[in-house]
Amino acid sequence: MNWIRLIARIATINVAIVMALIGGLVAGPIVTVLAYNAFHIVVPVIDSRQNLPNYDDIDWTEQYFKDHKSISSSYSDFVVWELDSLSSETINIGKDSRRYTSETDESVIGEVWVFGGSTVFGAGVNDANTIPSLLARQTGLNTVNFGQDNYIARQSVISLLRETEIHNSENLTVVFYDGVNDVQVKCRTENLDLVTDRQTRIRAALGNNRAAENVSINQLFRPALVLMDKIAQRGVPGLPQKEPDDLYICDDDADRSDKIARELVTDWMTANAIAEAIGGRFVAILQPVSYLSDTRLDHLPAWKYDTELARQYSAVYPLIRSYALAASINFYDLSHVFDHDEFIYIDFCHVSPNGNEYIAAALANILS
Repeated sequence: MNWIRLIARIATINVAIVMALIGGLVAGPIVTVLAYNAFHIVVPVIDSRQNLPNYDDIDWTEQYFKDHKSISSSYSDFVVWELDSLSSETINIGKDSRRYTSETDESVIGEVWVFGGSTVFGAGVNDANTIPSLLARQTGLNTVNFGQDNYIARQSVISLLRETEIHNSENLTVVFYDGVNDVQVKCRTENLDLVTDRQTRIRAALGNNRAAENVSINQLFRPALVLMDKIAQRGVPGLPQKEPDDLYICDDDADRSDKIARELVTDWMTANAIAEAIGGRFVAILQPVSYLSDTRLDHLPAWKYDTELARQYSAVYPLIRSYALAASINFYDLSHVFDHDEFIYIDFCHVSPNGNEYIAAALANILS
């Protein structure tokens, strides 16, 4: 009987070792992520952009970049995601996912809806210095900020369609401010079709949920995957990442560049039709990007993808201009509006208040 006890003891020890390994695999990453989050609450990560010379003598800079970390978004049918409400000193987002804009005279008849990505939302500036807020103050027109983080034009078209079904506005002007996100997202090698920036993450999340329903062993690896994602988002040196030439493809694929340009202009034409159907007018704006601007960039740190990403805009932007000028829409190319000897950009597409002043002034002139 001793050999039975010996086998039982060995089996018990082996089971205990396996369970300990599994427990470590699950609990280790969870504890690490919780410790990481707790550490950064006590010692928050500083956004280096707040130290750029763009913000010299601006007193709300530090508070803005603190508030910016509180921005979050949630799933929303059709548009995929929308910003969550937020109340802070420099950033205020309503329950309707719209950022606060400067108030104007309620007796003024006329409204401007501005659609776009984070540049319209106002990444890098407080509420008073977003493009819609500055436009409202310059024109006196009620201006609504429909900017959403990383939106491509197709998402804005859906937002516009939904909004026109809910609200009608007398003397309405619809402005689409696009270009950067459509190129940056659609020129990614893996994005072969019309996709949003978050398709890969959403598919991964759905896959994990299906695995949970099937009680898959893959669930054991979810905490580890979350930890790896945290590391990847922080860009830890040494972590395997795609080389620049492998990340984007438009500079090597003329058909992809042509398709992206056509899709953007088609979205603008669709938005134009929607605006005209409710008696409004439409304005399409090709937005500036640092790689094609003649302005100060020596204050910006180098990024490993700068050269390759610049090639994407050089390949697609001329096609956008060509197709937009041939379309029956009000199209304006503002890609060179920042051609001034100033510190304007805070990264390759977002700008400080002086940049938004230039955009708002150009839009006010267009709308006059």
